[in-house]
Amino acid sequence: MDRLTFSAAEIAPQVNILAEEAITANKTIVHFVGFLSEEMHAFMLPAFRQLAAQGFRQILITPDQARARALRQEFGDAICCLTAGRLRRNRPINWPRMLELLGNSLLREAPRVVHFYGAKAWMLGARMLSSNDTVSVVYSPHGSHALGSLQVFARLLAPLAITKRIRRDVRYVATSRHESALINRVYGRSAIVAESLIDPLLFSLPADRSTAPYLVTGGDSHKAAGFDLLVRLSVKLRGVADDLRVDWISGGNDQTHALLKAAQIHNVDSSDVSALARALAQAWFYVETTETRGFPVYVARAMAMAVPCIAPDTLFNRDLIEHGRTGLLFSGEAELIRDVGLLLQDKALRTRMGNAARIAAQARLHPERFAQKLNDIYAVSDVPVAVPTTRLQSVPL
Repeated sequence: MDRLTFSAAEIAPQVNILAEEAITANKTIVHFVGFLSEEMHAFMLPAFRQLAAQGFRQILITPDQARARALRQEFGDAICCLTAGRLRRNRPINWPRMLELLGNSLLREAPRVVHFYGAKAWMLGARMLSSNDTVSVVYSPHGSHALGSLQVFARLLAPLAITKRIRRDVRYVATSRHESALINRVYGRSAIVAESLIDPLLFSLPADRSTAPYLVTGGDSHKAAGFDLLVRLSVKLRGVADDLRVDWISGGNDQTHALLKAAQIHNVDSSDVSALARALAQAWFYVETTETRGFPVYVARAMAMAVPCIAPDTLFNRDLIEHGRTGLLFSGEAELIRDVGLLLQDKALRTRMGNAARIAAQARLHPERFAQKLNDIYAVSDVPVAVPTTRLQSVPL
């Protein structure tokens, strides 16, 4: 689908009017986030842009964490971002300040929806809505430990921390079918499954595979186990293919870039869609070495570009990859090396598996489906898929 683009000069006169009308028409959405992860960002970025294009004023309340700053910058001015500084050095999330910002937003903005991301943000923030019957509540665990190692505590604490009215009316949001099943197990409720939108550009670009072996990977390089595994893999592969190129797709920071350079791994900025598309168009295959606790967005992007994927055999990856047909799932380093060797040697298998992966991703991750999910989550209608390229200005609090 073609994108709509507007120059700043064409849209600037309407920007402030949109922001003012958003408040008077009760078209304000507050997003309350405890920790901004890359998996969470993959849902937020297209959602924020589409809702802004629909005329919704959005406020993001989040800690001022260094790792999340690059992710926040991608939102531009489609959202008003309020950050809370550290409480202490060993307490990165200043919850008292976060709750103060939430309270101010509720008083000044009278939002129609408050969207909580993460179990702790929900349990703390939702208490402020206990006597408010006019605000709709949305909750996204998005990889929270409440769906993993802390399931028992989450199941016990939710009735104590959240009022019966909110627990009855809240709309749960999952970014994968597996996460939806976990929400049902922990909270006893069904969830709206809104798998992250993949840029339509990736589905339409033709492959231009490199003549030399080209491995692309990605994810959160701060997860030491996954990063160390990638370094060991690249060293072993260069022993048999000295012309191997390895790219890491991530937001990253200066420290990350220095580590990648030392390991002879090139960094590709995940926010640069053109650079991302070029890398995936040339890649022979994609390898995921880090285990995500949410929708595997990097795997999905590679599948959209007809790149066969090798990923850990987790429930989240199994939900997206059909082993042996659209990709390969491994358990342990030995299986990873075996699968990489298989795809390195068999071009026909790479092509067949990559084409099947693109067809599967296109069937699940197209823009119209994502727009409909936003309608279900926020009770909006006719959310446009195309968004203006200008930066929407927000009204200061």
